[in-house]
Amino acid sequence: MESENVTADGVEVTGYPDVAQKYQISSVPQTVVNETHGFVGAGPETMLLKHVQEAAADPNPAPAGGLIV
Repeated sequence: MESENVTADGVEVTGYPDVAQKYQISSVPQTVVNETHGFVGAGPETMLLKHVQEAAADPNPAPAGGLIV
């Protein structure tokens, strides 16, 4: 699935400890969606799509410091 409304960035958090702290990253890989939803570990594209859809549908997203992981 492709959309101009979806973008992605990859960050090597060992070089950016402030990013690791902001998103409470303690293990990798960790994926954060809309700065509100996230999951740890590698998985199939369907798992990523599920999390993107959940984040898009969330009427009350958590703040960046309170990720749902």
